[in-house]
Amino acid sequence: MTKRTDKTNAGVIPSDTDLEKVVLGSLMLESTLIHSWIQDLNPNLFFNSETMQTCLVVLELYRENTSIDIITVSQKAREMKKDNLENDISILDKKIKRFHRLIKGNK
Repeated sequence: MTKRTDKTNAGVIPSDTDLEKVVLGSLMLESTLIHSWIQDLNPNLFFNSETMQTCLVVLELYRENTSIDIITVSQKAREMKKDNLENDISILDKKIKRFHRLIKGNK
């Protein structure tokens, strides 16, 4: 678990970057989840700047009524000049696929 300092009260807020990536990766693998999560999905829920930016990309795709998957997120990130996300999205895709294999019992 990664810790981040909250600038508002100088306290330490526990955060988990891998969990943030799992949430967004799940949306890319199962894009229908967005419909049940849209009311709660907010970039400010994420502590990692890359996952915040990825969330913004996902929300923009949703607003445009575009399917949400690894390809459309990568393309939209480039279009929105968030090129630094491209590598992060690739890593995210690998982690999510591994996570799903573990859940299914396939290593």
